[in-house]
Amino acid sequence: MFVGRVVLGVGNGINTATAPIWQTETSQAQWRGKLVIFEMMMNIPDYCLVNWINYGFPFVGGSVACRFPLAFQSFFLFVLWSITPWLPESLRWLLAHEGEEEAIERNEIEFSVRYERENAVRWYDLFRKTENDTNTLRRLVLGAGSQFIQQFGGINIMSYYMPTVLMQSVGLPDKLVRLLTDATPCRT
Repeated sequence: MFVGRVVLGVGNGINTATAPIWQTETSQAQWRGKLVIFEMMMNIPDYCLVNWINYGFPFVGGSVACRFPLAFQSFFLFVLWSITPWLPESLRWLLAHEGEEEAIERNEIEFSVRYERENAVRWYDLFRKTENDTNTLRRLVLGAGSQFIQQFGGINIMSYYMPTVLMQSVGLPDKLVRLLTDATPCRT
């Protein structure tokens, strides 16, 4: 179980870290935030769907009980693989690999990279006030603090280890544990 959690956690972390960046670099300005938020919001119904599939298929019995959940998630993987050749490349990738000719019409990225280099914030600037203070430290604490509170609140126990906790610590029967576990994320 531990190895599976590590593999899935790393894979989900890579997806969660790279997909929003690609979306913001390839979408129009008025859609950037909406697309990233939509992708993050889809995690909740997707998680609910997976939980209900995992709840229902053990009652089916036979080899379909474990094969269908694997095939179901593979369907979305094959859809993604099939449309990948038609997805646009990131401007940063085009500048790095294809040369400037193909990316010249969208040169805003060059300006933004140059601007980021010239106005980069050094680490020690995060902890001291400057003349043009933009509350960087406050933003850093809010971002890191919200992630800390999420993890400190026990979300991993609720989403990953709830069946184990309810069966071993509370002593509930297997069917009730699976039902409670699958219904919990759907309340959000």
